[in-house]
Amino acid sequence: DDLTTTLLPSDANDSKENDHRSKLIHVASFIVGCEFCERLAYYGLASSIVLFMEKQLNMSNSSSDIQYSMWSGMSYILALVGGFVADTYQ
Repeated sequence: DDLTTTLLPSDANDSKENDHRSKLIHVASFIVGCEFCERLAYYGLASSIVLFMEKQLNMSNSSSDIQYSMWSGMSYILALVGGFVADTYQ
């Protein structure tokens, strides 16, 4: 009987584990929601920035495409640089 009580989790441990899982699901929903909003903003801006540069800033199609490509590339590269700086200077 002692062997089964040590191998099987008690009801108290089950409730603690279920509470921990429900907190993780709650937190994960905020992370997923934040990532969704970030992607929505990024691609929403990306789809209209070339048209904005052409119409409002009077840029040519080729130069606005180049500017958009630079903006898009820098947004990915600077995320890596920011991660490196954050990990280096704790």
